[in-house]
Amino acid sequence: MSGEGVIKYSDGSSYEGSFKDGLFEGEGKQIYTNGTIYIGSFKKGQKIGKGHIIYKNGDSYTGLFDNDNFNGKGVYSFANGDKYIGNFEDGVFEGEGKFIYANGKEKNGFYKNGYLEEKAKPINFTIVLILIIFLLVGIIIYQYVKIRKIPPPQIVICSDRY
Repeated sequence: MSGEGVIKYSDGSSYEGSFKDGLFEGEGKQIYTNGTIYIGSFKKGQKIGKGHIIYKNGDSYTGLFDNDNFNGKGVYSFANGDKYIGNFEDGVFEGEGKFIYANGKEKNGFYKNGYLEEKAKPINFTIVLILIIFLLVGIIIYQYVKIRKIPPPQIVICSDRY
């Protein structure tokens, strides 16, 4: 079967769009039994290219698909108002991205397997420099005392009481 058409399955799911050799091909709309709706490109029966998916819970995704999954640049909007803008790989946040919370707070960075990788805290080079100076001064004083053979200071406790 090739061309345009509508298929309604006995489980309540449906597809409306283009077909080629009996498979979804080109632009189409797929409605799943759980209420999820996909509108976008298909190739050989799989979601590939640009598309938009809306889940029954209110979450949605707009972006690139490959092998029936989010792959490439896209935007995932959560029903609670949170949003992720960035790269996806096999349906999870992967690579550069920005997570925007419903309250406006943002987390930019590199995502790995769906999680933001924690960045190492930057080194305060001023503190490092000060520590190096103290260390060098200590070494210089030690060498000076060693060369001059200066005896260590003696502590004498004086008391006016006898």
